[in-house]
Amino acid sequence: SAAPAERFDGGPVQPDSPIGIGRRAVSPGDVGAEPDEELGEQSSRLGGEGFAPLWGDLGTIDLERDPLFVVPAVDLVRVFVGYSGWGAGQLEGELAAKGWFVIDAEPTDVFCTQPDALWRTVLRRQRGDLKMFADFPVDPAAN
Repeated sequence: SAAPAERFDGGPVQPDSPIGIGRRAVSPGDVGAEPDEELGEQSSRLGGEGFAPLWGDLGTIDLERDPLFVVPAVDLVRVFVGYSGWGAGQLEGELAAKGWFVIDAEPTDVFCTQPDALWRTVLRRQRGDLKMFADFPVDPAAN
């Protein structure tokens, strides 16, 4: 698993349903190679199961499967419980009202070693006005 070894709370919906996110193991021949866009097909051809590709080398992991039989092999896993959900049109309305920052993730974000600092870390790598939000207090009322 990825350090720190702890369970992460992903949101208020189904807080007792774990979701595993894993990173496809990099073999020595893969160094510098592009992510495999056909990972799902490759996994099926190899008879593997338990890994559903999401993005790049990241995918969801079947947490009930023996890790030895997850194909492709994974070298990092992080477990989240719960998720966030929205009603029809709710998220679109919140985005239109500029209630969210929409920022591209980096593959290393999921497995960062200091998850409590992730919000600030992601904002610090942004350009323009977004970068200044990295230094805002956690509770703006305390400012």
